[in-house]
Amino acid sequence: DAMFTAYCDLIERLADEPALWESRNVVPLPRDMAHRREMMNQTAHHQMDRRLHAAFVAQAFKQPHATAVIAPERTLSYDELLSESVAVADWLIQNGLRTGSLVAVLTHKGWEQIVAVYGVLLAGGAYMPVDADLPTKRQQELLRIGQVQHVLTQPGVLRDEISAGEY
Repeated sequence: DAMFTAYCDLIERLADEPALWESRNVVPLPRDMAHRREMMNQTAHHQMDRRLHAAFVAQAFKQPHATAVIAPERTLSYDELLSESVAVADWLIQNGLRTGSLVAVLTHKGWEQIVAVYGVLLAGGAYMPVDADLPTKRQQELLRIGQVQHVLTQPGVLRDEISAGEY
């Protein structure tokens, strides 16, 4: 409806104002769309200072036994997901992860990937997803460019060429 109304308005304006034929942007946004755009561009309001994993952790404490992940191999409750993720975070910290450091998550899609990502975040790191199906040379290049010191992966995913690197 808004598009048809704008079209009819444009036809009438073109008939009444010949100079409009040479103009650009002659179709204004409908009032409600312009208002929504203006509201979305209001960036002066306060942004919540929440980390990516904050809602997950809150849910894990609120409903620990609720199902968090359903995968073909395994179903995890929020409590199990948090516990596994904390174990990954502890391992990263014990193995020298510094806050803000990049950790590669070189996995196939699945519950292990979710655990790895939350583990990195809980440890204060940043994760870099690396597709396990990429060619080895591409994986190596991504790890080099990312200056990755730690790689989280699944059993059997790392090839000798990758695992021999300085990660």
